[in-house]
Order: sequence, then structure tokens, then C-alpha cells
Amino acid sequence: MMRKTLVTLICLTAVLSGVAQAADPMKTALSFIPEDAVGFVCVPELKGIDGKLQQTIGNLGLQPFVPPPYNSPLALLQQFLQMTEGLDENGPVALVQMPFDTPFEQSSRMAFIFPAEKPKALLEAMGGQVGEGGNWSLALFGQPSVAAIGEKRVIVAMVPDVLKAVTDSKGGMDGRFKGKDLKVFKGLDLVLWIDGERLLGTFKPQIDGFMGMMLMMQQASSSPFGAAQGETTKKQIDMFMEGAKWITLGVSLDPAGIGLRGVFHAKAGSELARVIKATPAKDSLLQGLPAGKFMIAGGQVFETDELKDAVKNMEPYFEAGEGIESVDADQLKTLKNILEDWAPTNKGLRFTLEALPPGPGGVVGMAAVVETSDSGRWLELAGRAIEALKKLSTDEDAQMLAKATSFTSEAEEIGGVKVTHLKLDLSKIEDLDEDDLDEITTVLGKEAVLLRMAAVGPNVVAVGFGGGADYMKRLIEHADKKAAPLEGTPGIEKVAGHLPKKQVGVAYVAVDQIFRCVQSVLKALEEEELPVDIPEINAPLALASTTGDDMVRVDAFFPTELVVTAKNLVMTMMGMGAPAEPAEPAGAVKTGTD
Repeated sequence: MMRKTLVTLICLTAVLSGVAQAADPMKTALSFIPEDAVGFVCVPELKGIDGKLQQTIGNLGLQPFVPPPYNSPLALLQQFLQMTEGLDENGPVALVQMPFDTPFEQSSRMAFIFPAEKPKALLEAMGGQVGEGGNWSLALFGQPSVAAIGEKRVIVAMVPDVLKAVTDSKGGMDGRFKGKDLKVFKGLDLVLWIDGERLLGTFKPQIDGFMGMMLMMQQASSSPFGAAQGETTKKQIDMFMEGAKWITLGVSLDPAGIGLRGVFHAKAGSELARVIKATPAKDSLLQGLPAGKFMIAGGQVFETDELKDAVKNMEPYFEAGEGIESVDADQLKTLKNILEDWAPTNKGLRFTLEALPPGPGGVVGMAAVVETSDSGRWLELAGRAIEALKKLSTDEDAQMLAKATSFTSEAEEIGGVKVTHLKLDLSKIEDLDEDDLDEITTVLGKEAVLLRMAAVGPNVVAVGFGGGADYMKRLIEHADKKAAPLEGTPGIEKVAGHLPKKQVGVAYVAVDQIFRCVQSVLKALEEEELPVDIPEINAPLALASTTGDDMVRVDAFFPTELVVTAKNLVMTMMGMGAPAEPAEPAGAVKTGTD
């Protein structure tokens, strides 16, 4: 009885161990990579990416352009590296970069790691021959190389000391990535990781030399802001060099589309860590925006320190501006003080750029919802900034713009709310003739350049451009509400699940609506329309950023319909045939993470 129980426990442990490994292939892949590597490119699961890649090629209709064996990583390994025996098709493949002292050593300090069910059989199939000390010799991609057998793996390097460094490693990368750090790899099928802290130090002399040359060019330019730009650039690069820790880039393949991810880790306590720190939004970053045929829609959370830093980074430009003869130094100082007061009042921004049906309101509308600490003060400071800008320069063109610009508080009432106008009177711009004015009003509407702003509650400012008073009324009705109607549109519903749930910033780019708006503008101007067209696909490009402990992450998701449409458009423009209908994804597996 005891013997049967023991056998049952052993079998159960083996099964659970296999399930755990299958559930987290990246952790297994990291265990293959030596802990002292300074970089690696890794496929966590060879057979997994093989199937996904072939499905992606099929979904995109690229089979004629990527025939076998080039559509299969497994087939490529078997055909070109003769891995016909002993390969573990479910294991990870990695190219690792071991430490080096100078950039010239980089390529020789790399090693390949291949998964193996039978390492000896794999090396023999690759044409390897065992030598003294147990190491093997073989040709990899036509280059003489050395190899060694590890646990469930084969290691191949160009030179023996690199091979030894890999095999002698006391642990794997799985020991360096735990908990939250490990989550950045979730769902990725291809990973590039760089130890920024060590590699940037190695390349520092080259980076410093390049930056010195760039600074000299900027300072020698005729622009009065050349030196200021150089100073700001140097400060930012120095901050990056001193604060960078890890950099991760990744690709995920899904029947619904292609995902890209970039993750940047900063050193704890560094200035860079302070700058990238942000708190994800509690509510939707599309909150308060009305639904419509958006071209671009998005939102961003602002941190007070971030905005203060932005104004502080402008100081070299203000100092340079004082040296320009036509600039009023007092007004420049006034403008700087206003910006220092105004910037911290901004807490967040949500916006949408819409394609409108042709009419007196124009064919383009922009709606924005500004979250602020004090909506009344926000408007007051905005008005003071406009007045300071109007008095800033004695230059003739600047004066013409100043006379054409007006800021009028409580210019009208819409939906029971007082609305401020910021208007540019195009009739006062001497360079514009009647034809120019007609074209502008055809696109922007009869009001042309008129920005409407209104305090909708104590902490919300609604900003509208285009579409006339009716468009602003629609915005005012939604601006201070908790609802986010845009999230219910077909395109955003389709792609939002592939982004992180906790977000600092988000954006959706509807390429089909942008294209159709361009066609609409050309038609309204009675210009020749583009010779190609694309269908309405309701599949926008999706972008999002989020933050964690000393970390910032950016994701981009390209839905299959969008990639297919882009491919078909390129083929049509190249005369390779009319575009086919967008492919329907075989299934939508959400790859987003919390």
C-alpha cells in the first residue's frame, strides 16, 4: 500500500511540474540563460512560435511571399543547421551576449543555446565531433565553433572561453527576474533583453564622443536656441546614462493581431526613476468623451512633478529668448511665471479627433477634456498666457498674428455653460487671399480657427474645435460624466483587451477613418482624390503606457484587419492586384496583462 501511494505521489509531482513549466515557458527559458549575461534574444517556446508564425502568415495572406521553409523556425533549424535528431521542439532558443570590455569584442562574446531532448544526438546530427575535455567542434552558419552539452540543452559559441563562461555560470536569469519583474515577459513570443547599466558603461566613450559632436553642431548653428537645445539634450542623455538599468523589447503573435512591447527599468533612487514615476488612472482614460467616428482618441495622466520638470527644462530656451532683439524680456518673464503656475494645475487630458460629415461645421472636429485642480484658474491663466504671447515680440509677422488673435471670456453660453473663445481672425492675415480662406473654411468650417473652452464643474475644462456650437454642446453634455461612450465603439472594443488594464496613457489610431477623412477633404476642395481606397475596418492601432516600481512599459497592438489592409494597400499601389477583403481573425486571444 505504501509503495502504491509513493508511486502515485511521484507521478502527481511529475504531472504538476510539467503543467507549471507549460504555464510559464519564459521562466524555463530564463533558467537556460546564464545569470551574468548582459543581453539576450530569446524564443521562450520554439514550437509555440512556429505555429503562431505560420498562422499569422496565413491570416495576413502572405503565404506566396513566405513559402516553406521560411515560414517555419523549426523547419529552418532542421534544414540549415541539420537539427534533425535530438531537438526539443517545445523548449526555448536563445542567443546570449556575455560580458565584453570593448565594442570590438561584442560579436565574439555571443553564444547560442538550443533545447535538446537528446543533446548528444543533436550535436551529431549537426555534424559535431567530440574532442578533448568533452567539448565538441562543429560549423555553425559556416563558422568554426565549439559546443558543450548542458542540462536539456546544447551551448554553441565561437570561442572556448565564452563557452566556458556560459557552462560555468552558477545560475540562470530566472534568479534575477522574480515577481513583478517576471511579469513584463508575460505573453511574449520573442524577447530582446539588455542590461543597460553594464552595456551603456561599455559604450560610454563612443556615446560621449557622438554627443560632443552633436553639441558642437547645435551650438554652432545660426538658431538662437541651438545652445539651449544642446544643453537640454545633454542633460536628458546624462540622466538616461546614469539611471538606466534594464531594457526589454518583445513581440507577441496572436490570431487577432501583432503586439509589440517595450519595458524600461530605471535604477532605484535615480533621477530617471523619479521622472518616470506615475500613478495609473483609476477611471477610463476616455472618460467624458462623446462617441463618434474618431481618427485618433486617447488620454494621459499628468504628474505634478513631471509638469514642473517640463517647465524647468524650458529655462535654457527662455534665457536664449532674452537675447533676441525683437523679444520683450519682461513679457517673456511674465510668460514663464504663468507657465510655472498653470502647468501644475493639469491633472489629465482626454481627447478625440473626429471625422465629421461635410457641413458648415467643417469636416474635422477636436474634443478634449482637461482634468484640472481648478477649472476657473486654468482658464484665467490660459487667457493671461495668450495676452503675454501677443505682447512678446515686436517682429512684424508676430504683431500681425497678435492683432488677429483674441481671447474672449464668456463669449457665449452653450447648454447653460459659459464658453470662452480663442479665435484667430484669418481675414487679418495678409498672406491669405480669398481662395485660401475658402479652402480653410471648407475644411474647418465657417468659424475657421475658433477654439471653445468651458469650465464644466470645478475640476473639468471642455475644449472644442470645429463642428460649431452643436459639437461643443455635445462635448459639454459628456465632459464631467463618469461614462466613456468611446469605449463601446466597435473598433476600441475589439482591441482594448490586448492592452494593460492599468494605464498612464492610451491612444487609438483609426487608420481607415484618417484615410477616409483625407478623401473627404480632397473631395470638399474639389481636388483629385487618392487613387486607392480602403474599407471601413473598425480595427484601430492601440497604444498604452503604464508604470510600476522604477519601470515604464509601452505596448502597441496591430489588429490583423489593419495589417491586412495595409498589406493590400501597398500591393495595390505597387500594381500587384486589387486588395482583398480584410481577413477575419481565427480567434481573439487577449494578450493584455494587468
